[in-house]
Amino acid sequence: MIRMVWGKGAQTLTKVVLAAVLVAPGAVAFAGTELKIPTTNGFVAFSVEGDWPVLSMQMKPPIASAAFRIPNPADAGTPDSSNIVIALYDTQSAEARTAFKTPVKQYGAARPKGQTVGPWTIYRQAAKQGDTDYTIVDAKRSGVAGVAVGVRMVWPQLAGNAADYDARMETVLKAVLDSIHGGASVSP
Repeated sequence: MIRMVWGKGAQTLTKVVLAAVLVAPGAVAFAGTELKIPTTNGFVAFSVEGDWPVLSMQMKPPIASAAFRIPNPADAGTPDSSNIVIALYDTQSAEARTAFKTPVKQYGAARPKGQTVGPWTIYRQAAKQGDTDYTIVDAKRSGVAGVAVGVRMVWPQLAGNAADYDARMETVLKAVLDSIHGGASVSP
């Protein structure tokens, strides 16, 4: 089971970087680091910013995952932080299939609102952790190098957030989702 760490309590781990890539002009401006996670049918790759601290990295199937903290000057000195986790569910495993198919958990007063955007089913909700309101977005899709992919991104609604912070987080989410792709083999 993947548990998203909302606060800064998790210790930063060393990143395993397999390749660096600059996203092509015309795409969302997102210069980052491409990570590849091996699957039974090849690999799944995705891009994140190079300055995002790694909260956890679990590369072994049936559920592999990588979690990152997204830096935000407004959360300095608070227990709050913006985070994203990318999880890969091996569809050959009953455990992983069940975990992927489990409905998105409701954290706040309202049920998560779902919508389809391209190959993704995206669920949005707002919830409180302690005294802080959070935006929570879960995205799911299947059929990427033989695995299903789940992405959860959360960010706090802090008084010190930039006026466009929500829009920036939506742009980051879109860039990460657009970067996710699979391939037949991992090159050395």
